[in-house]
Amino acid sequence: MNVPNVLSLIRLILVPVFVAVFFSGDPNAGYIAAAIFLVAFLTDVADGYIARKYNLVTKLGRILDPLADKLMKAAAVICLTIRGDVPLWIILILLVKELVMLSGGAVMLRKLRDVPGSNWWGKCAEGYICALTFLLIMLHLPRELSLMLWCVAILFEVLALIVYGVRAVKLLRAHGEGKS
Repeated sequence: MNVPNVLSLIRLILVPVFVAVFFSGDPNAGYIAAAIFLVAFLTDVADGYIARKYNLVTKLGRILDPLADKLMKAAAVICLTIRGDVPLWIILILLVKELVMLSGGAVMLRKLRDVPGSNWWGKCAEGYICALTFLLIMLHLPRELSLMLWCVAILFEVLALIVYGVRAVKLLRAHGEGKS
């Protein structure tokens, strides 16, 4: 178990801590939950940097890292939805996108024994959603503004999915041609 994978495990542990703090009723719960969310985001940045810089990218890490990210993002967005800051249909779109990614990842694992890393659009979408979520955890924005900002997030997510899908199809085709 290397340092980037340990950082991913820390993020996984922070998910239930975040939810408990978010709904704790403490007057400072929003700020504390935002700090936990920020720590999770920073460990994500650190683990990616360390893994690439020191050539510590592993198959386990390519599974743990996005899992930790998705669970923290999902927990935060669901908490915000329960609080009334995010419309339910946003969660449904994000869920469908994640299920498509999960299905595609399963196909890639089965056929190639590996999954491709994230793409630039995916990183933009993740960064944008993290910043937006962080902001909404601390502040109650007007619903119209929040909705507009989430629509931009959905656009980034869809673009990331398309780029990832095109890349996956190319890899699968190349793998199929290599077997001929």
